[in-house]
Amino acid sequence: MCRFTDVISAFSGIAAPLSAIAALLSVVMAWLTVRETRAGRREEKRSVRPYFHVGRVMAWDQTDGKHGIRATLSNSGEHPAANLKVFVSLMDVGPGRGRPFSWEIERSEIRRGEDILWHENGLQMASELPAHYITFKLHYDDPFTHEPFDQILALRWEGVADGKVSERFSLVTVEEVEKIRRACE
Repeated sequence: MCRFTDVISAFSGIAAPLSAIAALLSVVMAWLTVRETRAGRREEKRSVRPYFHVGRVMAWDQTDGKHGIRATLSNSGEHPAANLKVFVSLMDVGPGRGRPFSWEIERSEIRRGEDILWHENGLQMASELPAHYITFKLHYDDPFTHEPFDQILALRWEGVADGKVSERFSLVTVEEVEKIRRACE
């Protein structure tokens, strides 16, 4: 028959190695918890970063035979955007490179929900202009996380036919986004 003192004396021989293993497992679990917490915080910060989208877009004919285009960019992120720089270009849908407009904007801070209006009046375009992409290349910082961000927004515009500017703008496909991204590099 096994006595209690025999069990305790048998256990005392393996108690030290078991305690060391338990301590090591505790350290590993604490490290994993800290790592996962940091990753979660990083994702939480990125989920509230500044983020822009294109709002209302318009194109029109002017009385002098020239044309105008206007677009609104909005910060839909939770954080404001700091040191915003936007470069706008018109890029052929077919082969060819972009033709940059002379328009660039620099703003120190764009709050959540704030709009930026871009417009170009007096554009001299051919009476027949095929479809183009209007691209907005943005660079800005998140003032809370101090991370820089680059973002490319693009719309497909149907161009000019018979001297009349098209008012049709549409979203671009995933393939078109990749084509635009490569051209903007």
